[in-house]
Amino acid sequence: MSTDLDKKTREDEKKNIEKKIVEFNLLDSRIKEVEQSLAILEKQIAELQACQLSFDELKDVKKNVRMLAPMGPGIFVEAKIEDSSNVLIDLGSRILCKKSLDDAKRIIQSKLDQALDVHAKLVEEIDALLQRISKLEKNIKESA
Repeated sequence: MSTDLDKKTREDEKKNIEKKIVEFNLLDSRIKEVEQSLAILEKQIAELQACQLSFDELKDVKKNVRMLAPMGPGIFVEAKIEDSSNVLIDLGSRILCKKSLDDAKRIIQSKLDQALDVHAKLVEEIDALLQRISKLEKNIKESA
């Protein structure tokens, strides 16, 4: 009878370890997903920060100044700035809206604040996932 009990206990322990390994793998996959999201978000944050700097530089540009405007990766077109006090903002579906530099800066700052908030939440999520995965790893090693 004790052998049946021992066998059942070993089977339960084995199932428990397998369950922990599955959870470990799921957590590891989630960490990778969050890391990918963070990388994309960090790129967006950098672009928003660069945009802010461009607004600051644009304030000092005088009318009819020639510049190179990016058309794509490594492709530029020569352009002339006729109005440096306003910019066009894409609202989506290629609908543009004229905004003053100050209004545009506020919009970009709002987007940047939102992105930084999401970034902080994702970092917190990764920290929590790493703590959980560390505990699981310890439990798996102790159980094995």
